[in-house]
Amino acid sequence: HINAFRFFGGVPKNIVYDNLKSVVLSRLGNDIHYNPSMLDFAAYYGFKLKVCNPRAPHEKGKVERIIAYITNNFMQKEEYHDFKHIRSEALLWLKNTACKRKHSTTGKVPIEEFEKKEKAFLLKLPQKAYDYAAPKVIHPQKDGLFRFDANRYSVPEDFIHQPLTLKAYQDVLKIYCKDQLICEHPRCYDKYQIIKGITSPVFISLHIYLLFPQYLLSIK
Repeated sequence: HINAFRFFGGVPKNIVYDNLKSVVLSRLGNDIHYNPSMLDFAAYYGFKLKVCNPRAPHEKGKVERIIAYITNNFMQKEEYHDFKHIRSEALLWLKNTACKRKHSTTGKVPIEEFEKKEKAFLLKLPQKAYDYAAPKVIHPQKDGLFRFDANRYSVPEDFIHQPLTLKAYQDVLKIYCKDQLICEHPRCYDKYQIIKGITSPVFISLHIYLLFPQYLLSIK
């Protein structure tokens, strides 16, 4: 969602979903129990949630046919090294191919129609993107590592055996002690890797500030 909003330069006023669990937790006819996280996300960006009726494929339009187009066009192009490479190539493909082709049904160029007829109706983007990472408590082991997915990541040695908070984003993992960012890692999608973290500059400055008086005392 967030990447799509950035790509289009705004937020649609209404978004229609199928009854996937990330949107609908349960449903009995028109009595819909929405996922609270999705409601919070929609409220942050200001759009209204709408869901299709069960067993009503005509309400989805032709959205599912785009999967075949992507598979037979973009995914046939070349080999991709990792998710970051896929995303960068996909953005180029969207701008230079998918958005500029003549649509087989309408006979019009999608990006031209969007710019002329739809973009002006989008809601403005908020200054900051929604923080979608759910906090998770972690407990680093005596070797200074904690496990996430199928990999292990490091924390600064001062925080071994302390409960810390992990926030996992698409490309990065951030580790906090209370509200203080202490280190971060590029997120690894391989398995059984050990990744050494990049210590937060704020934490380094704080660490130096706390140790400096001890250093002065030691040289007297």
